[in-house]
Amino acid sequence: GITEDITEQKEAELALQESEARLKAILDGIPFSIFLKDLEGRYLHANRFYLQQRGSELGELIGKLDDELFTPEEAREFREQDQKALQSPDPVSYERTFSRNGKQLSQWVTKFALRDCQGDPYAVCGVVVDITPLKQAQDLLMQEAERERLLGALLRRIRQALDLPVILQTTTAEVREFLQVDRVMIYQLQEGVGGFVAAESVVDPWPSHLGRYVWDEYFHRDPCHPKYQQGFVQAIENVATASLDPCYRQLLESFQAQANLVIPIRRGEDLWGLLVAQHCQSSRPWQEWEIELLQKLTDQLAIALQQAQLYEQVKALNQTLEEKVRQRTAELERALQFEALLRSITNRVRDSLDEAEILSAAVRELGESLDADGCNISLYNADFTLATIRYEYCPRSKSYLNLSVPLQRGPYGDVHRQLLRGQSCLFCFSGKALEDRQVVMACPLLDKGQVLGDLWIFRSARRPFDDPEIRLIQQVANQCAIGLRQARLFQAAQEQVQALERLNQLKDDFISTVSHELRTPLTSLRMALKMLQIAPSEEKRAQYLAIAERECQREIDLINDLLDLQRLQAGACALNIQALTWRELLGDLLTVTQERTRAKGQTFQASVPLESSLTTDPLLLGRILRELLHNAVKYTPPQGSIRLQIETENCRSRIQVSNSQEIPAEELTRIFERFYRIPSNDPWKEGGTGLGLALVKQMVDQLRGSIEVSSAAGWTTFTLHLPHLPQL
Repeated sequence: GITEDITEQKEAELALQESEARLKAILDGIPFSIFLKDLEGRYLHANRFYLQQRGSELGELIGKLDDELFTPEEAREFREQDQKALQSPDPVSYERTFSRNGKQLSQWVTKFALRDCQGDPYAVCGVVVDITPLKQAQDLLMQEAERERLLGALLRRIRQALDLPVILQTTTAEVREFLQVDRVMIYQLQEGVGGFVAAESVVDPWPSHLGRYVWDEYFHRDPCHPKYQQGFVQAIENVATASLDPCYRQLLESFQAQANLVIPIRRGEDLWGLLVAQHCQSSRPWQEWEIELLQKLTDQLAIALQQAQLYEQVKALNQTLEEKVRQRTAELERALQFEALLRSITNRVRDSLDEAEILSAAVRELGESLDADGCNISLYNADFTLATIRYEYCPRSKSYLNLSVPLQRGPYGDVHRQLLRGQSCLFCFSGKALEDRQVVMACPLLDKGQVLGDLWIFRSARRPFDDPEIRLIQQVANQCAIGLRQARLFQAAQEQVQALERLNQLKDDFISTVSHELRTPLTSLRMALKMLQIAPSEEKRAQYLAIAERECQREIDLINDLLDLQRLQAGACALNIQALTWRELLGDLLTVTQERTRAKGQTFQASVPLESSLTTDPLLLGRILRELLHNAVKYTPPQGSIRLQIETENCRSRIQVSNSQEIPAEELTRIFERFYRIPSNDPWKEGGTGLGLALVKQMVDQLRGSIEVSSAAGWTTFTLHLPHLPQL
């Protein structure tokens, strides 16, 4: 029989198992899907997030190929990307889009090869980041732009005609085609006789109701009538299940309507008629954006109707009333000018995502078009307490750019309260003489029920605003609100993209650094173990054993520091607040530091109010002081000096740790980074994990304090400001 002592081998295996367990804990703590495959494509490991996303256990995944887990197309794609990663010295990234449970999902996948000391790949590591929210935000912007494009196309076709029947018929045809419904009608009101279907677009097999008179003597007294005058929209998704008046239900059934949408067509303050969309074959949900689009369309249709009526009047009075024709023509040209202005602003809103470009051009063009004394746009803060003028046009008035005005109080409190309700306001600044008075039109920048800001335009009271100008101002305000919303959505999307890129870079840097730092002690440990097997003497074996123990401890310290950092960053460390004196907190730390400095030929001075009390977490604060004093002793040359000074006043403590060793100024900004070591600042080869000061920074933040470092005149000083925390 042969007996061999394998205790050291077992201890090394146990240490390696513990190291692998800690590495697994780190991978499971990362909020991204991470997996490992061997060269044949079999899964070696996957972190907890990956398993949660797949809804499976680790045992169901280990040892399997992609062909056993995914569709043939997906498996073929994964194999091709794995081969690219194995053949490339750099990580390989690509975007992947797929469907799951009826939903479209997008992922950003990064794969890279794990290589041995000779540079040969032995595994593939993959990191998967879900970018579905980003893609959805991009799709939302594209959909919004497409809707604006469709609205512009509808408006252009409507404006191409000045004949009322042509306008109405074009509108019904375009709206029915756009909404993909069975029938669209324009119901025109007539004084004293109800109204009739003035235009209709309908598909087979549903009958036409063009020209049908609908008489309801109670309509003008019905509560819906004043609501329609104020812009009320009626949207019925299912006529059969809706709570309706029996007479109204009977009317809808006579039109074979299963779903009904009514948009008022207002001309100024009057209700001209109704735009009615009906679905006859089934019920239909009406989307919010469809309703908003039709509301914008009816606003433009009202202008087109007014243009058509003006055109008819011009033709009728052309022979006998030349002066009136010129007057109407001037009004028409003015309306066209307003349309051109509004179209220019609308096109800029559609084509640009720059808030400053859109809003500054809008106030300038509106002010020039209306020959205003001044025009400005104010934006509200998040809690709706301040309005700040961000954009202005002031050819004949004083500039108030960047002026902030209280919304609820102050000289314009009543105006702002009306604007916050989404209502425009027309008022006059009084003066002693008429020429000193100004008329002001203020409109809210209203977006989906939320007021983002307001548009104010000023002009002499001798030239008050008329209805077309008021409508133009309101429409410009609406377009500015749309542009502001699009610009903010785009900015939010850009910030998400940048945040994702920064997060991806941080992840790559962290994995690269951790891999290097974990591999270095293991390499030294493995070399020491090999040398132990062939060492010729006990002295050499003892030397190699000491190296192995040191590197093992270094590996343990690194893992512990990483875990502590993870817990601190995740906020998993609960504070244990206690009231104690500095003598109780420091314990034997001053004595130990004194002995270490004496052994290295250094001097140590401490100025501490030992009997002063404080309330804090003694474990965290003690660890901070030990780390700072340990670093000071480690990096101070022989015959150098180390100082500790503590001052307590007004429930706050100021702690300074100084040592006679200067750090270059360009290195101070990075001193609290993880794994960062100052180049050529360790002449005595003390070593370390490079995480000590990063841990100190996290622990100081946990104690709600601050830490700063300065280095000059041959001294480096760490200064801590810590509040005394209340006991729980």
